[in-house]
Amino acid sequence: MVSSYIYYERYVHVDVVVPVKYAQQVLFNIYVPKKIPAGFSLNPRNFEVKDGDVLLFEINNKNNDNIVFSEQAIPSGFDFDDFYQQYMANLVNLQGTPYKSVAGNVADSNRKLLSITANDTWILITTPRSITVSDLQFIANNIVRQN
Repeated sequence: MVSSYIYYERYVHVDVVVPVKYAQQVLFNIYVPKKIPAGFSLNPRNFEVKDGDVLLFEINNKNNDNIVFSEQAIPSGFDFDDFYQQYMANLVNLQGTPYKSVAGNVADSNRKLLSITANDTWILITTPRSITVSDLQFIANNIVRQN
């Protein structure tokens, strides 16, 4: 009897580098994912700086599902607990991540939200609901500071 199986790679390595022209516009440390869920890829034209202080980029899959990364300096005196209570449901404090990470559903939406506070930077990652808490944990574990 011959046994066979198909190996499915759930996550893939990606080299996300925020282009210099965008990195120079922000005054906080930039963080990027080193691995992302399989099937997603980065379009290098998907970078933008909004209002002079929010960095945005996204990764997409062939179904046009997108994972949006939004980064900004942590606002002085910001109440994260209040934000989580107002805008998120089914909160999970992710354990074992390099930075404080909270995941949940976006209230009144079909999206999930991952909030990461990394030193001086607040990273908000919105995803389709099809992304699991395990996927969010994996993303949080693979966020690194861009050099």
